Amino acid sequence: MLSASELQARAKAATNVGHHERALSLLDRARARATTDDERALIEGTAGYAHLELGHLDQARRVTDDAVRLAATDDVRGIVLGQRAVVRGRTGAREEALADFADAIALLHHRPEYLGRCLLNRGTLRLRAASVRDATDDFAGALAAFAAAGL
Repeated sequence: MLSASELQARAKAATNVGHHERALSLLDRARARATTDDERALIEGTAGYAHLELGHLDQARRVTDDAVRLAATDDVRGIVLGQRAVVRGRTGAREEALADFADAIALLHHRPEYLGRCLLNRGTLRLRAASVRDATDDFAGALAAFAAAGL
């Protein structure tokens, strides 16, 4: 039997290839097996992204808010703040998204893969707002973080 973490990892992989309904099904199973608040937070963060991609915007906002509330460690809090920032940015809450990205980035300095994702996503949000210089800085930071992660 797969653990909650293994199911969440499979759901994350499913969202990465556009299989969002499959991801939500896996996450339902993961919820039933989760034993820690950090596991629950990561499950809800992944669910938020899947809901966002499916157009379930209210649900995406709700579950990413839940994920941030559940996060027990700084690592997981940084990860789910980054996920909530993406949801907020894509649902029109730009200032709140930028605040979440800033908080996530401060927590993820030792997790270069996640740091790179946050910087890349914040850079994209800034580019859409025509903040080209800030976006360029974020993209350069993302490249450095991804290189540090071996990606």
